[in-house]
Amino acid sequence: MSYEKVSVQNIYTFADQDSDIRMPVGGASASQTATHSRFVGDKLWNNCVYTLNNFGIGGGATGGSYSLTVEGLIDGVTVGIARVTGLGPNSVTTQILDNLFQSPGGPTPIGVSLVQVSAGGTFNGVVSAIGKTYRGVLPSGPRDSFRVAEGVLMTYAGLAADITTDLIANPAAGGTFGSNGALNRLYLWDAAYYCIEIGLGLTGTWDIDIIGEINGATVTLARTGTGGSISATEDGTNLPLANQFYGCCVRPTQIIVTEETDGGISFSVHAMAKANRGQRHKL
Repeated sequence: MSYEKVSVQNIYTFADQDSDIRMPVGGASASQTATHSRFVGDKLWNNCVYTLNNFGIGGGATGGSYSLTVEGLIDGVTVGIARVTGLGPNSVTTQILDNLFQSPGGPTPIGVSLVQVSAGGTFNGVVSAIGKTYRGVLPSGPRDSFRVAEGVLMTYAGLAADITTDLIANPAAGGTFGSNGALNRLYLWDAAYYCIEIGLGLTGTWDIDIIGEINGATVTLARTGTGGSISATEDGTNLPLANQFYGCCVRPTQIIVTEETDGGISFSVHAMAKANRGQRHKL
């Protein structure tokens, strides 16, 4: 039998919210009480989209601006999944949140974060989500036919220059190799998500790329950006990496850290990946 699951839910309701707030899925800013989340049964969703419905700025305000982020977990690290910015009195009432991983899916949503960028009226609206997860073909019994791998790829402390780490041949060079060697077991993953957990004390500007190989040629799998995409404003934050293949991903073979302007950085690279295996007749 083909086994897939679709979940849909209004994951948060804002009512006259006039300040920053971070709350779990299923709650409302008026009560600040969370209810059950329909997404908690799976760590990773193959497809998931988020919208902000019935949005409006209360109080007759003509100014003010907000940004809204749906958050999830990768290896226990809270990271943004989807975001919409520049929300103000002139914004349309229905907004589509941009996927920060540049992918169709993402990790399970655990909460929402609202940031008041500039003062104005109160924030109102409903955040909705719909997601689908695939579990392959289950011929009989409680056998699943998918694999989810999750963990730390590398941890770097006090970097002050460019570095390239070979995750296959010499993973201990320049950092501490993590527990997520499981990503090496398959050449192609149906979905893969990377984030970096940046330590305090960041200076200078940096770029981070996850590299793989396709038929012997190296290619960027996911990246923070170019030209100094990481700066002091990201000190102590967790950043999602944009998937360059928009979802699927070959196994990672290298991490390239580029110092764009002089400084120092400490961070860990976390990853979550899923591979469907279709039909399995034997354990």
